[in-house]
Amino acid sequence: MPDYPDRLTLEQVKQISKISKDFGYKNLSKMHLHRLDLSRCYLVKANLSEADLTAADLSEADLRGANLSGANLSGADLRDADLNEANLSGANLSEADLRGANLTGANLSKANLRGSDLNKASLVGATLSGVDLSGANMRGAILRKANLSGANLRKAVLEGADLNEADLYDTDFTEALLKGILHVEMAKNVQNAKGLI
Repeated sequence: MPDYPDRLTLEQVKQISKISKDFGYKNLSKMHLHRLDLSRCYLVKANLSEADLTAADLSEADLRGANLSGANLSGADLRDADLNEANLSGANLSEADLRGANLTGANLSKANLRGSDLNKASLVGATLSGVDLSGANMRGAILRKANLSGANLRKAVLEGADLNEADLYDTDFTEALLKGILHVEMAKNVQNAKGLI
């Protein structure tokens, strides 16, 4: 396989995605990668900041520690992707499919997750402060020790979600579906959350 420079061209990305799927530690920032098939790709610690990944297929991709800050992932397929410790601050993930994704310790502060599907996603210890999760499907999501301060969860579906030790300061649950929510009594700042009690 040819030796690629730190910054890749779109043609190099397409070639790698067909051959080895290894983009670990590569610089893909600000690239237009919309609708590209990057499923099962190795993107550990890759720089995808401000990249256009609209409707891209990143299902089962390994994105541990990747920088996706400010990236556009609207409508992207991230089912079962590993985003452990990834930086998604300010990213647009509206209508994204994150079912079963691992977002443990990820930074999603001020991200747009409006209408996204986080069914059974793991968000243990994730930073979700100021995030827009309005209308999101979070059935069975694990939000243990997550920071949800100032998050918008209006009309979100949280049936069976685990909120054990989550920080709910100024979190808005107005009109959210909360049937079967787990460990809310163990959450922090419950009294400061809107629409929960």
